[in-house]
Amino acid sequence: MSTTGKIFIVIFAAIVIALGSVVESSAEIRVRRLKINPEIGVQETYRSNIYQTENNRKSDFVTTVIPGIDLEYNFGSKHSFTAGYKGAWNNYAKYSNNNYWDHEAFANLSLRFPGGLDLGVEQKYINNWLERSANIDRQRHYIENITGVSGAYRFGDRWKAEARYNRDDYSFSSDRDRQSSYVADLYGGAVYYRFLPRTAALVEYQHIVKDYDVGRIHDSTTDIVYLGVQFDPAGKLRGDIKAGYGWKDYDESLPGRSNTANTWMVASKVSYDMSKYTNFELRAIREFQDDGDFGNVPYYRTFASLTAQHFFTYKIGASATVAYQQNDYTDDAPDPLTGRLGKRQDDRWTFGAGAFYNIQKYLKTRLDYEYITRDSNFNTYSFDEHRIMFKVVLSVP
Repeated sequence: MSTTGKIFIVIFAAIVIALGSVVESSAEIRVRRLKINPEIGVQETYRSNIYQTENNRKSDFVTTVIPGIDLEYNFGSKHSFTAGYKGAWNNYAKYSNNNYWDHEAFANLSLRFPGGLDLGVEQKYINNWLERSANIDRQRHYIENITGVSGAYRFGDRWKAEARYNRDDYSFSSDRDRQSSYVADLYGGAVYYRFLPRTAALVEYQHIVKDYDVGRIHDSTTDIVYLGVQFDPAGKLRGDIKAGYGWKDYDESLPGRSNTANTWMVASKVSYDMSKYTNFELRAIREFQDDGDFGNVPYYRTFASLTAQHFFTYKIGASATVAYQQNDYTDDAPDPLTGRLGKRQDDRWTFGAGAFYNIQKYLKTRLDYEYITRDSNFNTYSFDEHRIMFKVVLSVP
């Protein structure tokens, strides 16, 4: 038996033993108004192409230990504070030099006052690693801090106005990667008009200022206008569908680069509960991006995915996902293989299927298969990969 398999069995046995301590008391953990939800998960993954390369593929088994905890505190009639942490220790059986820890923590404060005023503050901290790939032949550590402040006011029975500010501070730890570190500030606002009991029309505007730590040639300003509809989160159909247009201007002109870009935009996520047992989720994104792994070259990212989930019984179910992403680069760049200048384009498909068994409220298992394939006109970046994942999660219901 492989070392990874032994590790997985030991951890799984520890979870089963720990289960005995909570079977007798499956009630949630509360300290007055504070609700505490700890969990621990273990996942074993087979990856056929861990570096996502076209040639010289390397396969491995990866054991991931996933501890987490969520805290929720309700005060007043409608005010709440939530916080949490989730980690992931990734252990490679064969290529152990790839082992790494992921950390993610968040805190959200939500205040809802009489008269229609809502205020929110949120903070997310990510301490993570980017895996080695065909793009970069080494792992890279980064820290990301995302801060958000929002305010909304509901007036009358149908209208709501919202304003928000987000700051994304993305920083690599190594000086070798500092050229891809940046700070992005988003200033936005939206107006909603509810024309049906559970449906509202919306108009949204975003102004984004992005500044890189090194140099000014990649600094930019983006403006986006959306029109769309939003569905009540308490209904069978929930989320929003919005589309619009965006303009991106660089602070400095660079010979040979398109220093002004404009294109259509989409930012939608919709869930539909067809029945008590079956639901669907549709996501669609069209946005400006800069490829930090490819010299900060700009591209249009177009993404769409559809996920379906069905419960056969109260505890047993299955899901399936199909996703497509196209990265359409706007500037000429050298092909790493031939050295010729050209506009890179990547087409990526992801197909997934899984089954899950919720043995008890506090013990869940899941088996998934995923196939990823990327076709690039710069052949160095083409690859395909198969993944098989088995996961066990023990939590407090």
